[in-house]
Amino acid sequence: MFIRIVKHFKAGVEKLSILFLLVIATTLLVFSAGVFLKYIFHMPYLITELQHVLISDPSLAKDYIRKIIAEFLLFALSAEVVILLVRHEPRIILDVLFIAISREVIVQVHSFIDMLLGVISIAILFFIRKYLRLKYKKDGKTYEEAM
Repeated sequence: MFIRIVKHFKAGVEKLSILFLLVIATTLLVFSAGVFLKYIFHMPYLITELQHVLISDPSLAKDYIRKIIAEFLLFALSAEVVILLVRHEPRIILDVLFIAISREVIVQVHSFIDMLLGVISIAILFFIRKYLRLKYKKDGKTYEEAM
């Protein structure tokens, strides 16, 4: 009797946690889509501003373009995190890490050592993805068959 109650409680908690993850994923997706659409609608203004920056001081253009790329990579990262919350697969975890490290290398790099560590991290992730295929089974398929 007690074991049956514990099993039902465990099943209920699992369903509740999945529902909670879906609510978080949906909220993140809606918020990211809203910010992305706002950013897209402001794109003509950003392009005009970039032209003024290029004409007045080309050295500022690098920082301006870096900010635009950082925003788009942030949108891609948020979409990947939503996918990760919904589907738990090793491939998606690697994709999220690729985007996160790439964004940090592009946006936050201040020294050669930071750049080198970022590139080495990405190379390690490529090695993991290429040579150390992560094994798992889902719906009777292995990771390689699912790709």
